[in-house]
Amino acid sequence: MVKRFTIFSSVFLAMLMILFSFFSFFSSTEKISNEVFRLHIVANSDSNEDQSLKLKVRDEILTQYADSFMDCKTMSDSIKTAENHLADFKKSAEDILRQNNCDDDVFVEVGKEYFSTREYDDITLPSGFYNSLKIVIGSGEGKNWWCVMFPAICLPEVSDSEIKNVVSDEEYEIISSSGKYKLRFKAVEIYNSVKNKISESIEVKK
Repeated sequence: MVKRFTIFSSVFLAMLMILFSFFSFFSSTEKISNEVFRLHIVANSDSNEDQSLKLKVRDEILTQYADSFMDCKTMSDSIKTAENHLADFKKSAEDILRQNNCDDDVFVEVGKEYFSTREYDDITLPSGFYNSLKIVIGSGEGKNWWCVMFPAICLPEVSDSEIKNVVSDEEYEIISSSGKYKLRFKAVEIYNSVKNKISESIEVKK
């Protein structure tokens, strides 16, 4: 009886440690998603032409508004900058499309959206719900392109290391050592994916 209790206690404590470790990791990834502002551009389709147009729109946005985002000191500044230029982003994107004989509409918004785990050069951003500037071309059924606008590491003038100034040392260790946390990243992604599907299901029913 004592032996069974000892085994049970050991297993129970091990499970508690695993759960505590996961929730601590999840908490850190959630903080990361609340400290980064992303640019997300979705193509009309996966055709070569539409994918090329997506990249042309990307280049136009990054070229025309680089200075505006470079001046942002906080994520709130970046969000406000994006919100203040929504009409400009839409016009810039549509101008590029028209120059390339495309009459697709462009939808632009700033809001929270779900991203799966994504690698960006030397860092890995965990899955989660991020603030983003989303630009959808046409029906938005094609492959997407994304980058980080705060800190503005998708601009040539800014190095990836700039993100160190935004996240904590613990959070930076997580996103710069993805191989070490591969299983935890996957667990967080499964949890957030289910959470996102539930949220979408509720929205559809409304």
